[in-house]
Amino acid sequence: MKTLVCVELSNFKHDLLKEKLTEFNLASSNEIHFVHSFRINVYADNFLVSSYPTEDEQPKIKESVLSAINNFTGDFETGEAKIVVDCLFSVSPKEAIVKYVEENNISKIVVVTRKKHNLFSSSFTEYLLSHTSAELVVLREK
Repeated sequence: MKTLVCVELSNFKHDLLKEKLTEFNLASSNEIHFVHSFRINVYADNFLVSSYPTEDEQPKIKESVLSAINNFTGDFETGEAKIVVDCLFSVSPKEAIVKYVEENNISKIVVVTRKKHNLFSSSFTEYLLSHTSAELVVLREK
């Protein structure tokens, strides 16, 4: 079984994710993917279109994100599971995660919701629920 843990780097959710994942049995997976999806912001003004981060900036950002995730993953008991760490860049992070799930045959997704938008979860979580067939584990803030 392959498990994807969606890692939120902004808003300092590391502590919450660490707390919740220590209660969750990650070692039951053969492969654990820790992935952050970085939003590419596109700005348009008259005839000028720009984006952040640019393609030139992405490798340095990816290196920094991978380093942060690698430091983060050392806190969990993962047994014999293979650990995969990745950083995706997309105008739509939730679409990038869905594509990643399909390409890597992920069977379980673990996500921490940031705040309530719908009854229990965020729009990101609702999108995953609607667009993947993987089991979705939602870890909610208290």
